[in-house]
Amino acid sequence: MKYTLNYPMVVNETDTHYEVVIYDFNSPNIYPSGYLAPFADTEIDGDLLRVYAEKYGDDYLNILVEGYGMMARMKGGNTGGDLLSPRLKGGGGRGGNIPFSIYYVRNQNGDVLLYDSSYKVWTADDECIELGDPYDIDFDGSFDIGDINRLINIMLHKQSDDPYKSADVNFDHAVDIEDLNMYLNRMLSGVKAVDVNSLLVPKAE
Repeated sequence: MKYTLNYPMVVNETDTHYEVVIYDFNSPNIYPSGYLAPFADTEIDGDLLRVYAEKYGDDYLNILVEGYGMMARMKGGNTGGDLLSPRLKGGGGRGGNIPFSIYYVRNQNGDVLLYDSSYKVWTADDECIELGDPYDIDFDGSFDIGDINRLINIMLHKQSDDPYKSADVNFDHAVDIEDLNMYLNRMLSGVKAVDVNSLLVPKAE
């Protein structure tokens, strides 16, 4: 058996075949550095899932959610996750940005299931912005009717300030009725979006 500092751990290796372990939720601490501590299980979209987090100093920088992968937080730089590797980093600068970063996961209906309210991006003016809930385009800390109003105003060109292109939630390079349908569907679905920050609940003994 051998392993790397990143992923995957290679097992059952021969000259023509090998298998890998990315995460094992029954025994998550398979990597040579860091320690994934167990936290309370969480319910996401009706499924009860296990949660682990890696402590770094006084913080938990990497949060692993069963079925979703790692939400990796880089101290002093961008946050995000790569769904696979807990330590896949880019080049230098701003804490080592993660090249395959994510900050939310949604289902095929457009309902946001999991997001990281601590996710940060850097603007062209070198300003660091926390994005929060991806549908919270008026940046008031919650997804509500105010965001739908703002989306409609952007669609009708009554306001043009969408600096992070966050209103285009279906990524088709246009803010239109399809985006509005996704906003309305999410509001009416009743699906609760889970903030990664809420997952660090101590596991009951």
